[in-house]
Amino acid sequence: MNSDLLTFSQFKLERILNLSEEHKGAVCLASASSGQKALIFISKAAFKEETIQQLFQEGEIVKLHEVLQHNDKFFNFLAQCAPEFNPLFIKFIFPATQADIQKYTPVASIVIRETPDIYTNFTYPFIKSRSTEELIWLWNILDGNAEQDRILDRESDGQNGFVIIPDIKWDEQNMDGLYVLGIVERRDLQTLRDLCAEDIPLLQNMMERGLSAIEKHYSVSRSHILCYIHYIPSFMQLHIHLVGTGRRDFLAPRSILVDDIIENLKRDSSFYKDRAIMNLVLPENHMIVTQLDQKQHEKI
Repeated sequence: MNSDLLTFSQFKLERILNLSEEHKGAVCLASASSGQKALIFISKAAFKEETIQQLFQEGEIVKLHEVLQHNDKFFNFLAQCAPEFNPLFIKFIFPATQADIQKYTPVASIVIRETPDIYTNFTYPFIKSRSTEELIWLWNILDGNAEQDRILDRESDGQNGFVIIPDIKWDEQNMDGLYVLGIVERRDLQTLRDLCAEDIPLLQNMMERGLSAIEKHYSVSRSHILCYIHYIPSFMQLHIHLVGTGRRDFLAPRSILVDDIIENLKRDSSFYKDRAIMNLVLPENHMIVTQLDQKQHEKI
């Protein structure tokens, strides 16, 4: 669907899936008249420096309405300002699949120690079961059909090709939230488990070019950037995350530093394919968890 055709009025709210105090946002499940589902992400847009300056230059823009707390020299107010100084950042996933909805519905998670045997018999079949339709947005980027104006750098070498592009979750304004992706073009590389020593030059070049692109476009030093790979990833095409140290989500248990991955592959080309034991942090209702539980019950 063309983005110009999306309006809030065409959707009916079904339920709020998540409210985040930390990120000042909400994830909502809504439905269109056609019956198709939509995920709508609503958050406060980051302030720009010129906006802050204008707030102080035009004193009547901000109105302090209610004192929430006062203790000695500390004052907390509930305030309002003109709409143009209080924009919202809106993201749609439409139409949203059941997998999309499940991904953003909070549920308790558990940790699984994934041996190579568990990977072969449970994780790998799950990866292969994912619909290719989930990656249409990705192929659009790699094939030059969408978001080309957002690409920061590109390597077109077939075997070692990749793109460097800002993550859609980042507004490119708030440097504390800096989030850039390096996405591999090769379709045989889906997760960390597919890597071997021959892929080290690809990882090194993608990381270096990503760091250089961030320095060039956003003036953020590489010493303030972390590069890692998620396992298992949210979409099954190998990609690296380049994020600012101001973000907290890089501490996620499934984040593995690219430098560490390279060192492991130098010592053992088949480390991730055949020997590594990985931690999987998965929702309790995830297909892998369900199938592992079923296998355990069959043994009893």
